[in-house]
Amino acid sequence: MTITNLRALRNTLDIEIVKANCFGNNFLIYDGTDEGILEEIHFSEFARQITDPQFGIGADNFLVIQNCSAGDLLAINQVHNYWKKIPKCKADYIFRMFEPDGQEALCCGNGLMCIANYMSERHQVESASIMTEIPLAKVNVTDIGYSQAKSYGWVNLGIPRKFPEDIRTEISSDSSVGEVQTINDLCVKFRHHDLEPYSSEIELSLAGHLIFTGEPHLVFLLDDEDSPLAGLADAIFASTEGDRGAGPLLQRRRGFGTWLIDHIGQYVNTHYQDRFPAGVNVNFVRQDHGTASIEFRCYERGIYKETLACGTGAVAAAYIVNYFQGYEGNGVRILPHRCRWFKPNALMAVKNSKHGWVLEGQPEIVAEIDFRFEPPIGKTDYLPPPHAKQF
Repeated sequence: MTITNLRALRNTLDIEIVKANCFGNNFLIYDGTDEGILEEIHFSEFARQITDPQFGIGADNFLVIQNCSAGDLLAINQVHNYWKKIPKCKADYIFRMFEPDGQEALCCGNGLMCIANYMSERHQVESASIMTEIPLAKVNVTDIGYSQAKSYGWVNLGIPRKFPEDIRTEISSDSSVGEVQTINDLCVKFRHHDLEPYSSEIELSLAGHLIFTGEPHLVFLLDDEDSPLAGLADAIFASTEGDRGAGPLLQRRRGFGTWLIDHIGQYVNTHYQDRFPAGVNVNFVRQDHGTASIEFRCYERGIYKETLACGTGAVAAAYIVNYFQGYEGNGVRILPHRCRWFKPNALMAVKNSKHGWVLEGQPEIVAEIDFRFEPPIGKTDYLPPPHAKQF
């Protein structure tokens, strides 16, 4: 039997995929702007197979770029039933992002910059309007672009706003001024000795700020001396010297900081599911006054761990710091702490304009791959994790 006949027997498809990354966020991109091989019903299962690091290629997320047409929107709704009424096509393209568990996410700043880079190289599109937040009842349209001459991408994530009703319950907050909600009663528990030698506590009562930048974000400001996290800041933001020069003590600090972020992120998403039924991204932020920058780390809700960087998280960090502490000018330097372990000069830029908050960075395409996909026979058995919610 020939290889071709064997593959036909196994019902496999060869799918062309591009791998890209931006500040250590890595993505697999499928181009659906032409008549593609993948159908809408395949996307969730394809995401699960291809993002798997052992049996697939491995990535943070699977991205899809499609034409913004009535046909594509109808196909999306026929499978997912997101909308009571099909949205009007007010953009050039549709942006989709699927998590490793197959669930469709809302938006991704670094992913959108990778799409901008891809569209520039493959389709000579320098800038475009793009529809995002597809699973919500009300979709969003934003702008992306890429400069070949300067090798940088950008995305306008719009004006930060309150959580949409689709992804929240009524959240009791100690204060709600403008778009920001502040909550002071998030209790995170630990085992005895978990926080030693930094603290002897077994419970931390945390105050955080909620803001939506295309994704829901909870931001903890570690500059606040009254915060229980202030005493843990040096561990959370351990030195960003390259791994090769990191000694055992620094490696232990880094390991503790990473464990702490994952523990708090998982705890909030598991024990406060009533407040955040769709999950919430958890950010740890402080100002670096020596460089006039903001340093941050982010636990991502759909990946269930910290990533090297987060674009919507960078904008959330900039917005909350400006809201409560202020900074000069209309732009701010963002230091993606985890990414800087590997690329010490990594620097994100966020600019505030009357048209929205613009994220800039250096996306790059790293590989072109043919992936052998085995579509499921019959209905896909997609089940979201307990604390996830399909919109």
